[in-house]
Amino acid sequence: MYPMGEMNSRIWPSRKLLLFFLLGFLGGVAFTGLFGRDFMDYAGILSEYYLNRYQYTEIITEQLFFYLLRERMAPVVVLLFLTFTPLSAACAYLFFGWQGFSLGTVLTLSIWKFGGRGVLLCLAGMLPQYLFYIPAWVLLGLFLCMRRREGSGELFRYKGTGGGRVGNLILFFLIFLLLVAGIVSEAWINPGILLKILSLF
Repeated sequence: MYPMGEMNSRIWPSRKLLLFFLLGFLGGVAFTGLFGRDFMDYAGILSEYYLNRYQYTEIITEQLFFYLLRERMAPVVVLLFLTFTPLSAACAYLFFGWQGFSLGTVLTLSIWKFGGRGVLLCLAGMLPQYLFYIPAWVLLGLFLCMRRREGSGELFRYKGTGGGRVGNLILFFLIFLLLVAGIVSEAWINPGILLKILSLF
């Protein structure tokens, strides 16, 4: 059990990460409201061309897996390297802000273009992989913030030789497992869900 003061110091970064995510989300909504109509027809998966082509394209899951492995792991590896710099917490906040901005932009564009079905399209594009990505990113973000705040980066302490170092290794392994589970589900499960939803459009 942590003393109350120490526990509060660990809760505060999580609130700040959430704040940056919400600010990014609102920024994405505002940005789309101001400029979204200028590029709505070219917005990746939201373009008519992409939606039509996706339904008739054969997806090679093994290739998709390795592509996603590079795309999803690269920012996490960069953030882990930044834990050794004074910029670790700032980068965590920027990462969460960018995730919020991206979601706000895509969700607003989807609603503009497809109405209520746009929300369904966004959910289909995020499930089930984000059930794994979100906890992985939260753990990573908290680790980055705690390392800058306390100089140790210990989210929990393992009882044994090495103490916090062993705890951090366990934490890294958990983040890695969550990311891999998310990538596997995005490569093998999500395409089927997305195709079923696209059949409604």
